[in-house]
Amino acid sequence: LAYYSLLLLPDGLVSVFIMAGTLLLIRGYKVSWHKEKGYKELFLAGAFYGLSCWLRPNAMLLFVFWIIAFLLMRKSVVEMPKRLGLLVLGTVIAIAPITIRNFQLYGEFVPITLNIGNILQMGLGEEDPSLGLPATDNETLVWDAKNYNRPDYAGNLVSPDGFLRERDRVRRSTKIILERPFWYIGVMLKRINLLTKYSAFAPLIRLELPEKKALFSEYKEKYGQLVGTFSYYNDYGTAADYFRPLVRALQRIFKESLWIFILLGLIISTKNLYTWLLIATVPLYYLLSQSAIHSEFRYVLPAHCILFIFYSVTFYTIFIALPRQLRQKIVTPDYASRLDVAPFEQLTVPSKNIGEKITSYDPNILNFDEESKTLESPILGQENIENSFSQRPSRVTITGIPIDNLSQKEALETIDRYINQKQKNRLMVVVNASKLVLAQEDKELRQIILSADIVTADGMSVVWASNFLGKPLKERVTGIDTFENLVEMAAQKGYSVYFLGAKPDVVEALVKHYQENLPNLKIAGYHDGYFGSNEDVIDDVKKASPDILFVAMGSPRQEKWQSVNLTKLAVPFTIGVGGSFDHITGFSRRAPKWMQQSGLEWLYRLAQEPGRLWQRYLVGNTKFILLVLRERK
Repeated sequence: LAYYSLLLLPDGLVSVFIMAGTLLLIRGYKVSWHKEKGYKELFLAGAFYGLSCWLRPNAMLLFVFWIIAFLLMRKSVVEMPKRLGLLVLGTVIAIAPITIRNFQLYGEFVPITLNIGNILQMGLGEEDPSLGLPATDNETLVWDAKNYNRPDYAGNLVSPDGFLRERDRVRRSTKIILERPFWYIGVMLKRINLLTKYSAFAPLIRLELPEKKALFSEYKEKYGQLVGTFSYYNDYGTAADYFRPLVRALQRIFKESLWIFILLGLIISTKNLYTWLLIATVPLYYLLSQSAIHSEFRYVLPAHCILFIFYSVTFYTIFIALPRQLRQKIVTPDYASRLDVAPFEQLTVPSKNIGEKITSYDPNILNFDEESKTLESPILGQENIENSFSQRPSRVTITGIPIDNLSQKEALETIDRYINQKQKNRLMVVVNASKLVLAQEDKELRQIILSADIVTADGMSVVWASNFLGKPLKERVTGIDTFENLVEMAAQKGYSVYFLGAKPDVVEALVKHYQENLPNLKIAGYHDGYFGSNEDVIDDVKKASPDILFVAMGSPRQEKWQSVNLTKLAVPFTIGVGGSFDHITGFSRRAPKWMQQSGLEWLYRLAQEPGRLWQRYLVGNTKFILLVLRERK
C-alpha cells in the first residue's frame, strides 16, 4: 500500500479526492436532513468524485452506490431528491468538460473514457485464454487490426473508429458473461481476494550490484525462505542476515493483523450505523467494480485508504480508549460508575476532608481548584448537591450559577455516554438571562440547576456575559438545537424517546412529523402537558422505558417537575426543551438564523407575544445586566 501510494501515479492523488469527497458527504448528511444546511457539502462531495475521474474513471458510477445507501436509510421522501440531486449535480458538472470534449472528438455521448470495454475484454482474456481474447493492450491492438482487417487499428486503442470498436468490445464481453454467469462470479471473487492482499502486487525491490549478480531462485534454494535467512547483495557480509528473521516475523505479524483490525473496526463502528454505511460504501463499490474488469491493486487504493479508517477505530479502542477506562477504574474504583471516560477529561479523586490543603498535585488526574488550592469532592447524591459541578473539567460561573463550557458536539457526546453506560436520572438544564435572574430569587430552581448533570447557555446574552467577565463560553448550546440533534442521534443509534408536554394537538403533530420524516426514530410514547394525575404520567413513562425524555412544559415548571419525579422515572437522560415542540411542528415560528446568531431572538419573540414576554425580557434582562456588572467588580 505504501509502495503504490508513493509512486508518482494518478492513483495516489485519486485517493485524496475520494477521501475528501467522502468526508464532505458525511458532513453534509449529518447536518442536512433536519436543518436547512448541508447543500454545499453534498454538492462539493459530488464535485470531488467527478474531479477524481479526470485522473482515473474508476469512481464514475460511485454516485449510484450513494443513492442506494441513502435509500437504505429511508429518509424523508420530500428531502431525498433534493439532497441526492445536489450530489449527482456536483459529479455531472465536474465531468462535463470531459464529456463535451468526447462529443466533439467522437460525435457520440461518452461520459469519460472509451477504455471500459477494453479492460472488460482484457479481464476475460487473461482469465481464460481459450476465449481467444487479448489479455494486454498490445494484444488488443494486434487483435483489432487482424479481426477488423484494418492495419491502421494497430496504432491506437481508440482511434480511428474508437466508439465503434469500444461498443463491439462491450457487446462481445457482455455476451460471454451472460453465457457463463457462475464462472464470471467466481472470477470476481478471485479478483476480490487478490485486490485485498496487501503484498499481492508490490514487486520485490532490491539493489542489484553488477559485480554480484545472482539468481533469486538460487538463494532461495540455498538458504531457504521460511524465516527469511537468505541474503541479498550485502557488502557487509552475513552479519546483517541474523536480524532478517525478526524483521520478517514483524512484517508478517503486521500484515496479517491488518485485516483483523479492519474487520474489528467495521464491527465497532456499526453503532454509528448511517455513518458506517456511507464510509463502507466506498470500498464496497471499488471491490465490486474493479473485480468485474481487468484491474490492479493500485486502482483500488481509495478503497484501502477508506478501510484504514476502520483500522484506526480498532487501534484507538484497544490502545487508547480501553487503557483509559481501565486506568480510571483502578485510580477511582469506588466511583468508576459515576465517572465518564472521554478524551481530555480529568478524573476526580475524592478527598475525605473537603477543602483539605495540599501542596502538590498531578494535574492529569486531580480536579484541582487553582484559586483555593483544594481538592473538590465528586457528587455522590442529593446531599452533595452544591458540589455537583465538581466532576466537570471546565465550568464558567455567571451570577453564581456554574455553566458547563461545552460545545454542542461535546454536549451530545456526553449525553451519548450517559445512555451507553446505562446510567439513570441524568438531567440537563439550559439557562438564559431570564432563568439566571429567576434563580437568584427561586431557591428551589437554583438548587435544581446546581444539581443538574449538564448546564448550558441557551441565550446569547449568557455567552456575551461570559466574554465580558473574561471567561468565555465556547458557544451557545440551546434547548431546541440540542433537542433536534438528540432526536437525530436517537434515530441513528436506535435510542428510544418519549415526548412529554405542550398541547395535545401539538405533541400529536410532533409524533406524526417524526413518523413521516424520521421513520427510524423509536418513539416509546408521548403525552401532552395538560394532565390531571401525575402518577398516571409517571407510570406511562416507566412502562415505555425510554432512553431520552423530552419535557416541554415551559420554565421553571419543567425543571421542577423533572426534579421531583426524576428518581421515579428512572430514565437515563431527560431535558427540558420549552417551546421546542411548537417550533418543530410550526405552531410557533423561531427567529431567523441571523437574529439567532446576533442575539436578537428575544426581540423576535417579544414582537410575537408582547403581552406575555415584555416583563421577562425588558425587566429581566435589565436585572441580568446589573448582576453581571456587579460580578465584574
